[in-house]
Amino acid sequence: MLSSAPTEGMLVWLPSELLLLIFSHIRGRHLLYNVRLVCKKFHSLLANQHWWLSRIQVSSLCIAARLHQHFDAARSFVMIEEELHRWKSWYQLCFSLIVSGHIATIDAIRLFSHGCRANMFCLSGGRDRAIKLWNIGDLQPKYFSQDFNAHRGWIWCLDQSTCSPDHFLSCSWDCTVKMWQITPTNIFSCQAIESAKLGSACMCLSSTQNGLAACSTFAKKKRTPIKLCAIGFDNVVYSCGEDRRIVVVDIRNSNKPISEMVRIFYRADLFDPLIRRILTSRSGLWTTSAPYVCATIS
Repeated sequence: MLSSAPTEGMLVWLPSELLLLIFSHIRGRHLLYNVRLVCKKFHSLLANQHWWLSRIQVSSLCIAARLHQHFDAARSFVMIEEELHRWKSWYQLCFSLIVSGHIATIDAIRLFSHGCRANMFCLSGGRDRAIKLWNIGDLQPKYFSQDFNAHRGWIWCLDQSTCSPDHFLSCSWDCTVKMWQITPTNIFSCQAIESAKLGSACMCLSSTQNGLAACSTFAKKKRTPIKLCAIGFDNVVYSCGEDRRIVVVDIRNSNKPISEMVRIFYRADLFDPLIRRILTSRSGLWTTSAPYVCATIS
C-alpha cells in the first residue's frame, strides 16, 4: 500500500508547473487518452483548456477569436498535432512527374479508385474540350483514354457518381451535363451515355447517394456559385460563390435557403462530408451543424 508521505520517484508529488512542462514533451493523443486517466491530479491538469490553447499557439496556428461554447481545445490540438506530424516530411515522400496531356488550361480534376483494380485513377478536363483518364497507380507520361470531343465548350467540373463507381459526370460552358461510363477493357475508355441541356453555362456540380446531381449555372449580373456539395441522403446542398456566402439549400424546397453562413473573405474550397466541415480559403474551418468558425488558418 502507498503511504500518504511523498514517495521517491512518484510523478504525482511533483509541482504542477513541472508536470505541465513534462507534458509539453508528450504527444497530445497519449496525454488525452492515457495520461489523463492515471489519477485525479493528471485529469485536473489536462482538463485546463487554456493550457491546450497555449500549445496550439506555440504551433503557430491561429484559432478564431469567436470560439463556440462546445469548442474542445484538447481534441483540436490532437488533430492539429497529428496533421503537422503527418506532413512534416512530405517533401521526402513526394514523387514529381510532369506530363503533357492537354493543350489548354485544366479546370476540372477528379481522383477516384476503380472497383476492378486497386489503382487510383484521375480524370482531367480542360479548356481544350477534352476529358482524359490517367492511371495514378502506374505513373507514366501518358494517359489511359481520351475524348477530344467531350464537350463543345470549356469543361468546368467533374464528379464521380456515388451510385455507380463506373459512372462520372461532367459539365461545361456549352450548357450541357453529361454522364460517362468507364469501360474496363484492355485499355480503359470513356463513353458518354446520357446528356442534359441546361439554359445557361454549367459551372459546377455534385452528385448524391440518392441518384441526384446538383448543378450550378452562370447567370448574368449575379454572383455565380462556384462550388457545390451534396451530402448523402440529407437532401441538402451547400453552395458558395463570388458573393462570399455559404448557402444551405433543401432540394425539396429550393425557393428559399435554409440558412446563410457568415460572410467569408472569398469562397469555400473544400468540404469533408465525413466530419461535416467546410474549409474556406483565407478564412478557416466551418462546421455545417451550426454557422460558426472552428478555427482560422493564417
